[in-house]
Amino acid sequence: MKDNIIIIGGSGLVGKAIINLEEIKSKFKIFVLDRHCDVDKHFVDFIECDINKSKFYKDIFKLLPKKSFIINLAARQYGDNPPKKDRLNWFLETNYYGCKNVLKLASTLDAKGFIQFSTDMVYGIPSSGLISENHPIKPIGEYGVSKAKIENYIINNRDNYKFTISIMRPRMILGKGRLGVLIKLFKLIQKNLPVPLIGSGRNFYQMVSDRDCARAVYYCIKAKCPPKAFNLGSEVKENVENLIKNLIYDSNSRSVLIKTSAKLTKTLIKILNLFSIEILFKEQYELADKNFILDITRSNKVLNWYPKDNDTSMMKVAYKAWMKDNIVIKIPKNLKTFVLSCGFIGFFPIASGTFCSFIFAFLGYIINVTYSWKLTFTLSMLTLILGTYFCFKLNKNVSKKDPGWVVIDEAAGQLIVSSFAGLNPLMHFIGFIFFRFFDITKIGLIKKSEKIRFGVGIMADDFLAAWITVLILVCSSFFLKF
Repeated sequence: MKDNIIIIGGSGLVGKAIINLEEIKSKFKIFVLDRHCDVDKHFVDFIECDINKSKFYKDIFKLLPKKSFIINLAARQYGDNPPKKDRLNWFLETNYYGCKNVLKLASTLDAKGFIQFSTDMVYGIPSSGLISENHPIKPIGEYGVSKAKIENYIINNRDNYKFTISIMRPRMILGKGRLGVLIKLFKLIQKNLPVPLIGSGRNFYQMVSDRDCARAVYYCIKAKCPPKAFNLGSEVKENVENLIKNLIYDSNSRSVLIKTSAKLTKTLIKILNLFSIEILFKEQYELADKNFILDITRSNKVLNWYPKDNDTSMMKVAYKAWMKDNIVIKIPKNLKTFVLSCGFIGFFPIASGTFCSFIFAFLGYIINVTYSWKLTFTLSMLTLILGTYFCFKLNKNVSKKDPGWVVIDEAAGQLIVSSFAGLNPLMHFIGFIFFRFFDITKIGLIKKSEKIRFGVGIMADDFLAAWITVLILVCSSFFLKF
C-alpha cells in the first residue's frame, strides 16, 4: 500500500517537479492543495484552497488521508510583484501566518512528517565564504524576514508537534517558468546589449534546480524528515563572470560584460528605489557581489542527497526554454511602430519607459535653453495627438492593451513637464523624478484613466501624471524661488 504525500502549493515549479519525479509517482499517492490547478489530475488528487484563510484546514481535512507526509511549498516571493506599501505584512500573510495554518492541518491529520521550504535569504549578508546551517539568521529584506520568522516558530515549537519537521534552505531555484532576476539578464543577451555586473564578477553565485529540490524532498521523506535545516545548492564550479561569459558564447550573442563599482551601483539602485523605480530588490542587489556558497555537507550525509545539475547547464537550459517562449516577434518597422516606440527607444530591454522619459527630459531642457518653452510645449501637444491617434489604431490590432514597447505616452508626458521646468536643470531633474513616480505608482485618478478604452487610456494616465507634476513644479518654483 502506497504512502500519501500532501503538497501545499503544488501547482508551482517545485511542486510539479516533485509530482513528476519517478520515485515519488511510483511509491506515493499524491494530493495537491493550491489556489488554482496547474497539474495533471490523472496523477494527483487536487483540492482548491487558500492557506491564508485562518480556518481553511477545518474545511478540507476530511478530504485528506491521515498519517501523510506534508510538504509546504506555498509562499509569496519577489516574482509575485510585492506591493511597495506594507510589504512585510504582505509576505507574512502567507509565509508566516499561512504556514502556521498548514501546521495546524498537519496536526489535525496526525502527519508522519513535515517539510517546510524556506530560503537561503534567511542568512542575510554572509560573514564567510562557506555557509553552514549553523550560520546566524540575519535577513536583510522582507522576504527573508518572513521566512526566518516561520523558521523560528518551528524551531521553538518542535516539541509541541507529534511529527518531525525538516526545513529546506535552497539557493535560487531555477527551472522553466521561474527565472526571477535572470529574465533581465536573458533580455540583454537576446538583444546583444552590454551586461553590467555589480562588482568584478569573480564571486560565485550558486543555484539549485527544481529537479534537485524534488530529489531532496524524496530523500528527506526516505530519512523520515529529520528535525533539522538543510542547505540545498549546486556544486559550484564557475564564478559569475565565467558563468555569464559561457552563456553569451553558447547563445551566439554579441553582448559584452561591463564590470562596475559595486558600492556606486548599489547606491544608484537605492536612490532609484526611493522614487519607486525598483530595478532590483534589496535582497538581490546587496548579495549580488558577495562571494559565498551554501555548504551542503549535512544534506549529503544525513539525507544522502547530492545535486545532479550544475549552474552552467541550468543557465543554458533555462535560457533556451525562455527563448522558446519569448521568440522575438518582428514588429513591422512602419511609421506607426516608429512613432509609438519613439524611434524604437521602446525596445530598450530594461525600464524602457523610464529610459524614454530621461531622454525626453534632456531633450526638453535643450529646447528650452536653445529656443523656448513654448516650442517644447507645442511638441508635447503634437506628440500627445500623434500618440493618441496611433494608440487608437494599435489597440484594434494588438491583444495587449499597453505593450511595453509603446513609450510615446512617456515622451508626451515628459515634454509637458519639461516645458514648465524652465531653464534650471535641477527643476528638470525634479520633474523627471516626480513624473516617473506618478506614472509608475498610478495613484487615484491616474489608475482609473488608464482603463479608458480604444487606446486612449495609454496616453491618458501619463497626461494626468504630467499635469500633477507640473502643479508640483509650479508650487516649488513659487515657494523656493527657483
